[in-house]
Amino acid sequence: MKKLVIGFLLVSMILVPMFVSAQQGDTAVENRMMVSSLLSAFPDFLTEDIINQLRAQGYGYGEIAIISVIATQSSNNITDVINYAKENNLGWGETANYFGVKLSRIGLYINPKDEAEISGMNYLLRQRYQLSNYDIYRLRLKGLKSDEILVCYELYSRLDPKGENPELLQSIIRAREQKRDWNRIVEQVSNAGQSAQIREEAKARGKNQQQGNQQQGNQQQGNQQQGNQQQGNQQQGNQQQGNQQQGNQQQGPNNRNSK
Repeated sequence: MKKLVIGFLLVSMILVPMFVSAQQGDTAVENRMMVSSLLSAFPDFLTEDIINQLRAQGYGYGEIAIISVIATQSSNNITDVINYAKENNLGWGETANYFGVKLSRIGLYINPKDEAEISGMNYLLRQRYQLSNYDIYRLRLKGLKSDEILVCYELYSRLDPKGENPELLQSIIRAREQKRDWNRIVEQVSNAGQSAQIREEAKARGKNQQQGNQQQGNQQQGNQQQGNQQQGNQQQGNQQQGNQQQGNQQQGPNNRNSK
């Protein structure tokens, strides 16, 4: 029994750090995608340092999105918005009204049944990734939270900025539905994206080569036509020279006859 307990403790000592490390890696990927999404949504307003400062004060990424909307729409700074909300113990909807911002007009709906964090996430999903409320609802029915949906779309937007491979997005979503951690998903889709990039580059090279061959063929055809034209001109010149010699020959006897 004692040996069994010792064995269990040894296994626990090995597995627990691995589990914690996997969780930390998962959180790190999620944080990077969240920061990237906010910076893309508010490129002239937010910086990574500002986001980190707000996170250190206890604000979620969705809340930071709402605060940024209120501040940018009212031409105020983030500190003024936060201080007024704190001093008057107001929610973000009430704070927005004070600053003259109608959140519903810009597609931000703070549902009383949801936390402000989720409302902010859903705003980013609608504005940055053009998802409809039905799209969000459908993905949440599959077991994905709003923050997970946002990470899926931000990861895809970074891997395929032009949106040329929508199947890659579906692969990311399916992997998260299967509860795979973000590190594994990143590795999986990065390989897929790299393979797709290699195929596109090979396709582009083939197209360029085909175009080059066509240009070379046109050049050869042009050279051949030019050669034929020169040969025709030479033949025409020879013919004219022959006609001239024949004329001279005919003129000779006529001159003798006239004498």
